[in-house]
Amino acid sequence: MAVRRGGVDDMSRFDPKLCGDVEVNQTIVNNIVYYRQQSDSDDNYNLFKFQMAISIAHEIVHFLTGFLTGSNSATSGTPRMVVLEPYGNIRTGEAGRFLESILLGGVAEFYFNANDPLGDKQVGNPYLLDDGYPNFPAKPISRTYIDSFLRGSKYT
Repeated sequence: MAVRRGGVDDMSRFDPKLCGDVEVNQTIVNNIVYYRQQSDSDDNYNLFKFQMAISIAHEIVHFLTGFLTGSNSATSGTPRMVVLEPYGNIRTGEAGRFLESILLGGVAEFYFNANDPLGDKQVGNPYLLDDGYPNFPAKPISRTYIDSFLRGSKYT
């Protein structure tokens, strides 16, 4: 999660280290380290890398939006056209979800599978939502797409 502390009045003095913090879910960090150390867990490790890449990009775009708009407050400076409703609006903003919709064609969510024997060590099932409205079904994100994404190659 990105916690924006505010910016500066003079953009020439902008210091990104002072504008906020990015907090990463400790369980995700612990699990990605765990699976990196396992010799037979490429699939889980890749899923966690994908989840982490999307999460970090999502959070960083909040800081980038604050920088680009010159917003010097901890509240949203996100322009209306970069808000993906219903996740945000002109007052609360949600540039991170908007970025996901551009990069992925929707919003990535990982849903816990109660039947997965890995329990709390699972990444969950990756799904793509066209938008955030509950009346639209989520589509599974293919492992082929995730592998292509992580290799930096085009998905065909």
